[in-house]
Amino acid sequence: ALTRLIVLARHKESRHAGVSQTLANVRKRYGIPSGRASVKRILRRHYMACRRWNVKPFKLPAFPPLPKERRWATRVFQNISLYYVGPITLRDLTGPCERWVALFSCLATRAIHLEVTKNLSAEQFLHV
Repeated sequence: ALTRLIVLARHKESRHAGVSQTLANVRKRYGIPSGRASVKRILRRHYMACRRWNVKPFKLPAFPPLPKERRWATRVFQNISLYYVGPITLRDLTGPCERWVALFSCLATRAIHLEVTKNLSAEQFLHV
């Protein structure tokens, strides 16, 4: 308990310096057994604000490898991905109606092609 009070007081006096600086300030007047480990343990437990400033930033995971369709030169729209967007409300001669958009995206060039469909059925997809 006394060690903790001494370490925390020296830590405040040194304006929240790191473990090494706090330990040096403590050792000027006191001898603490296993000093570095004690200072490190006390600061880790009792000073969350200092911990917050000294943490390392989050490291993003490595990117997965690209699929072979995106790595090799291919013709435009040889390899695609398909998305459906909607429903979108439109007006025609009979009044408001719902339509969907089939969005074809080229994996090599990222070019897009849009087609309007009446519904999400497989039959309607084959007519696109």
